[in-house]
Amino acid sequence: MEENVRLAYLYDTYGELLSVRQREIFEAICFNDLSLSEIAEESNTSRQAAHDIYRRTVQKLESFEAALHLVEKYNRIKARVERIIHTADMNGAQGDASAIEIAALAKEVLEEL
Repeated sequence: MEENVRLAYLYDTYGELLSVRQREIFEAICFNDLSLSEIAEESNTSRQAAHDIYRRTVQKLESFEAALHLVEKYNRIKARVERIIHTADMNGAQGDASAIEIAALAKEVLEEL
């Protein structure tokens, strides 16, 4: 998985556990594509301080995932539900009404993830 996408998944899952400052700097770098110099200027801090906060934030997100494995579990469940949908769609195309219902229910589960 691309590093930025992986970090975005971690942030979506564990972001609320970060401080406001950590969230601001992480979002500025990852989502707003600001440079460390731009962040430092906007927040009246040094470039090094912004870098340190970002680095520690990434480490914190990774430590949450190492302990809880929620993103890993999410990805496994999502893949399995997608397989259910694919299999049910194939059987539904052959006229199996229960397969059509299974596909619809699996799609609802996937939306809720």
